[in-house]
This record gives sequence, structure tokens and C-alpha cells, in this order.
Amino acid sequence: MGDDMSERYIKVFTGSENLYLEGAPIIIRANVLLKDTQTGKVLAQCKFQNLSGKSISCVKVAITQLDAFKNPLDKDISFEYLDLSVSDGEVFGSKKPLPLPNSSARAFCVGVSHVRFTDGTFWTSNDLDWKSVADDSAAFKAVAIADAYKQAVTLASENEEDIKKAKEILEGISESKDVSAAMQNCEEKLAGMEIEKTKKKKKITKMISFIAGGLIAACLLFVFVVRPLRGYFAGDYAVFIKTYQIKNFKIPDGVTKIEDFEFSGYDSLTSIAIPDSVTSIGESAFSGSGLTSIVIPDSVTSIGEGAFYGCDKLQSVTLGNGVTRINSCVFEGCSSLKSIVIPDGVTSIGDGAFSGSGLTSIVIPDSVTNIGIGAFKGCGSLTSITLPFVGNVLNGASNTHFGYIFGASSRYEKHVPASLKTVVITGGSNIDDYAFYCCRSLTSIVLPDSVTSIGEHAFMWCSSLTNVTIPDSVTSIGYSAFYDCSSLTSVTIPDSVTSMDHVFYVCSSLMNITVSSNNQNYASIDGVLFNKAITDLFSYPCGKTGAYTIPNSVTNIDDHAFYDCSSLTSIVIPDSVTSIGRFSFSFCSNLTSIQFTGTTAQWNAISKDFGWNDDVPATKVVCSDGEVYF
Repeated sequence: MGDDMSERYIKVFTGSENLYLEGAPIIIRANVLLKDTQTGKVLAQCKFQNLSGKSISCVKVAITQLDAFKNPLDKDISFEYLDLSVSDGEVFGSKKPLPLPNSSARAFCVGVSHVRFTDGTFWTSNDLDWKSVADDSAAFKAVAIADAYKQAVTLASENEEDIKKAKEILEGISESKDVSAAMQNCEEKLAGMEIEKTKKKKKITKMISFIAGGLIAACLLFVFVVRPLRGYFAGDYAVFIKTYQIKNFKIPDGVTKIEDFEFSGYDSLTSIAIPDSVTSIGESAFSGSGLTSIVIPDSVTSIGEGAFYGCDKLQSVTLGNGVTRINSCVFEGCSSLKSIVIPDGVTSIGDGAFSGSGLTSIVIPDSVTNIGIGAFKGCGSLTSITLPFVGNVLNGASNTHFGYIFGASSRYEKHVPASLKTVVITGGSNIDDYAFYCCRSLTSIVLPDSVTSIGEHAFMWCSSLTNVTIPDSVTSIGYSAFYDCSSLTSVTIPDSVTSMDHVFYVCSSLMNITVSSNNQNYASIDGVLFNKAITDLFSYPCGKTGAYTIPNSVTNIDDHAFYDCSSLTSIVIPDSVTSIGRFSFSFCSNLTSIQFTGTTAQWNAISKDFGWNDDVPATKVVCSDGEVYF
């Protein structure tokens, strides 16, 4: 009905689409029942398509009127579409409404009983049980052929020779019921044609050879045979992939760009082959698609944001060497993606690039100098990661905490996945303050030889950390760098370290601190950390048990030296000691005996800082000439 009449007529029934009877020369594409709001009459409206390969002059249909409960009304009635000239593939009938005699009809069934062709021949059938056909049926393939031919005529209306060639090819396919035979038929026809452009001929044969989905896909794609003067674009094919639920597809050579949202939401598409001619993939190009694997050729230099966003079936990705940046959210939500190899040429990884992916391990090459916030946020299966630096940018001044790439905007937020156990850092000059603060799941951290400093609280509360190697390049380790690393059992200080500040206290499992013999500033005896001259006792490993005697050369017991050494039961302090630092023996909850080899006067003369013996069960110091009570 015309648009100006749309308010007068209301739709009361919509029948099944693509009704077909085996062997029929027509398919009923659509049928609806309209009500005239002015007269109360009802009208049937049908859309047919000619599949016969010949021109049609007359069609007779039979209609069964149904009430609102789908019960038949009266006898079947028939209508004729007269004086037609409907060519092969043409759609007709929708502009001729059929008035039904019973105005109480609220549905109907329709079938074609007679077809007359312009050559004088007929087709008839008494079987009016027309059924809706599935996408993979022979009838639907026939519809696809007709659609393809119609599209070919539309696209090449200015070139009659191309129309002829396209029709010959399409007819060759439609006559064959076997896919391989159909393709061979097409290649034979192509071989006998005088096609102006050799490249065009190659494109045709490649489409035949590589497009999966068989007969229907080949038919549909042949419409592009008739486009000699136009470019080839991935988008030209995308609509057919979605419409006909094609699973595997090869983009033809010559396509240079996959546009934004080109294949977005195409959940039937499981694999796609991208030719070397493609140089860029647009934003969200494949987002939400059903891809299970993708190989991006070296020719691709640009991948848009969210290109594979939400591809939750994607398991395998191969990135070409032409890619230099992995943009924001490119692989976000790819929950089936377990691993990916990032080429050495990549320099930047955008915000949320792999957020919510299923990665179990990842190696970021040294070429990367920038990683966006939340690049690996929500990667709950990640167990190991190799990074060229810690934080946002290589040797940056801000956002230098490890949690940044997991979505932590500040160094105190806890976004590092609990699954992550192993971290390998391959570059950068600093491990900044609070870099790995409260990363409780980490068991192993490997630092590179490029690191020169470890900041304050850098590994504070890494309670599962059992192993860390401090490289020979490190010169300074900041205050409480390994505070409360309760699983750390041993550590080695290289000869390069020149300054440390209360680094290992409250490491309850630490049994041994080893210092390189070549270190000019520090030394260790029986796993206890001293200065080189053994005059300052800096740190007693909290994992040690039983009694301990401080060497006679020690003059100073440093702040927190024995802090929270809960397994220490007795201590012998030599008369050489002149000062005891803050909280030196605080929270030594089993320290019941303190002996001093000097006199009570010497003990009283020792400088003792605030809280040196807080929460210590011992109540006195036994000196050589008596006892001093606290």
C-alpha cells in the first residue's frame, strides 16, 4: 500500500516468510493481512519471486481464510495476477492487495496453484501445503541465485556485456546441485570468456576457490564480477555473511581497509582470511563476532580501538610484524584467548587492550615503552607476565606502580589478579616506591640488570613472595622495601648495593641474608646483616629460632633490627654496644632472656631509643654484676 494510505490500513496478521513447494517456479517471500479501518474489510497482500529462469505472464493463487483462532472460514477462494511480465529473479505482487470476502478473517493460508509463462507453457499443482524453507535448502539457494542476479543487474546496469557474463555464470551455478561441479562449471565458463581485465578474472576464481559456505556463498559473491570500475571493499561482503550465516570467509585480494564495525556482531563468522592487501582494520571491526581464530598479516599497520572487543570465542591470534600499537580495548572481553605473541615492533599497548581476556601468560617485548591503564584489568586467569618496565611508561615519573596495568589508578589500590604468581621485568632503571605494594599472590619476581634502585615499600606485603633476585646493578634499596614479605626465606645482597634502610623487617620466614663478599658497605655473619666493619647490626632474620649472641665488635643495634622476631628466645648483647635503636626488640613475643656482658652501669649508660623493648616478655637484663629491671 502507498505511504499516504498507511494510516488507513493496519496489519492484523503476518504469515511465515519464504513459503515454498518443492519444484515450484515461485517462492512466496512474504504475506500479510491488512484491515481497512474505514470500511472494515480485510485484504491479503503477498510478495512473490520468480525462480523459474523464464518470464511469467500469469499466476493463480488459492487462499484459505482463517478466523482469530486459525479455524477455516468458508471455502477456499482463488485470485489471479494477470497481464504480467515478470522476468527471472524479479519480485512482484506486493502492490496488488487481494480483498477477502469474509471481513472477520484474521489470518490466511496461501499457495500458488497455476503459473503461465510468456512462452506459452504452464506449471500447475493441486498441493497447496507450502512450507517455510530453511536457509540451507535448495529453494533458499535458488532465492539467493535470483537475488544475486538482481543485484548484478542493478550494479552493472550501465554495462550490458557484464550483465550477460554474470547471468551466464549464475545460470551455470543454478543448474548444478553439486557445489564442486558448480564451481568447475563456473571456471570453465570463465576460461571461455573474453574478460577485459586479467586481475578481475583472478578475483573471480579466488572467490570461487576460497569462500566457504558452498553454493550459496559463491552465488552471492558473484555479483561483484560486474564491478570492473569500482574498488573492492570488505563491507560489500559483510551483509551477505550476516544474512546467510556464512562461517568461513576470505576477503578478496585488493581490499585495503576493513571499515569500522564492518563485521561487528556477526556471530556466525568463525574464521576470516585477511589478504596482504589490507593495511588497516577499523574500530570495532569484528566486535562481538563468532571468530575463533585470526591471522593478521604483516601488511596491517593499524588496528582500531575495540577491533575484537567481546569476541568471547576467539582462541588464537597471530599479530603481524607491521603492527606498532595495540589500541585501547582491542582484545577486551576475549575470554577464550589464553595466549598471544606480541611482535617486537609494538611500541604501545592501549588502555584496556586485553581487559577481561582469558590470558594465562603474556610476554611484552622490550620494544614497548607505554602500557595504558587497565591493559590487563580483570585477567583472572593470568599466572605469569613478562614486562619491559613497571607502570605506565618506561622510566616514567608517575603511575609507576605495578597495579596500573591492571586498573589501579593509585599505588594503594589492589587490582592485581590473585592468579598471578610470576613476574619477570626485563628493563627500566627503577622499581619505584610501592611498586608492588600488597601484591599478595606473587611468588617470584625477577628483576633486570638495568635496575639501579628499589624504592620505599616496593614489595611491602608481598606475602607469598618466596624468591627475589636483586641484580648486581642495584645500588640502593629503600625503607621497608620488603616489609612483611612473610614467605621470603632467603635473600642475597650483591656487591653493588651501597645503601639500605630497614629493608627486611617483619619477614617472618626469612632465615638468611647473604651479602656478596665484594660488597664494600655491608656484610653478613650467620645470615645476619651488618655494616662492613661489623659495628652496626642492621637486620636479624625473623625466621631464625632460639638464642643469638651478638658479635663483640658491634657498637650499635639499629632501629627495628630484631623487630617482631617472634621465634627469638634469648639474646646476648656484648659490652661493646653503646646504642640500641627504636623498636629494636619490639614484639619479640618469646624473648624471655636478655644478657649483657658488661656491668649494670655500662648497661644504664647505653642510649636506648623509644620503644626498644615494647611487648617483650623479659622483664630484666642480666648484667655481669647484677640485674636491671625494666
